[in-house]
Amino acid sequence: MGKNWEWSLQQGREKRLAAEKRAYESGAPVPAKPPLHSRDGTMQDLFEKGWFGVTPVDIQRHIKPPAPLGSVLTENKRLRELLGL
Repeated sequence: MGKNWEWSLQQGREKRLAAEKRAYESGAPVPAKPPLHSRDGTMQDLFEKGWFGVTPVDIQRHIKPPAPLGSVLTENKRLRELLGL
């Protein structure tokens, strides 16, 4: 796969995640159909594969990234102290 094709695939993922985040923050709907990325059929097809290749887990991680490991360990320690464990 050429570099431009890989770029189109990645752009599809990035644009979808950006649209999902905007929808989450503003309540605006995510477009059901991907936007036009290129008039070249191959590049548009790869963009759409990137767009539709985003999973619900990808969206959740993009909107609300997981806490860093250090903070999880700190919270676990705090909870153990509160519970007397």
